[in-house]
Amino acid sequence: MKLADTFSMNKNQTFGAPLILVVEDNEDNLVLISYILESLGCRLITCKDGGETTVILAKEHHPDLILLDIVLPKVSGIEVLKSLREESLTCNVPVIAVTALATEANRENIIRAGFNNYIIKPYLIEELEEMISPYIKDKLNYSSDIILGQDNFY
Repeated sequence: MKLADTFSMNKNQTFGAPLILVVEDNEDNLVLISYILESLGCRLITCKDGGETTVILAKEHHPDLILLDIVLPKVSGIEVLKSLREESLTCNVPVIAVTALATEANRENIIRAGFNNYIIKPYLIEELEEMISPYIKDKLNYSSDIILGQDNFY
């Protein structure tokens, strides 16, 4: 786990760049999603192992959104979500599943587990931005290089 960006304001403030906790065990996927989120003007915290670490980070930093891989090395993303939903400090944080599990049955199980939404890997930059925008739009700075609706392929 690492802090991907330096916090420049008090974590209890309700304004400023959105803070997103990204839980992803694949280094390449983590680099890509970090690049996209930083390009959007988001601050982020990354975690590779899921489990208890995710819950601790979420309780400590109060992210605006969590992007959670489903297939993790120690515990499934669904189990991590259950732990997040049981904690009073994290039960209302929106959580989006980011996964390669692409069948309709997978999607139904993930949504039924309590995720706010679901995005399938691989995804386009625009798809990720469109997916996260409703959850962070009040804090998102659209002066970044990536603007919804433009063709941006990296």
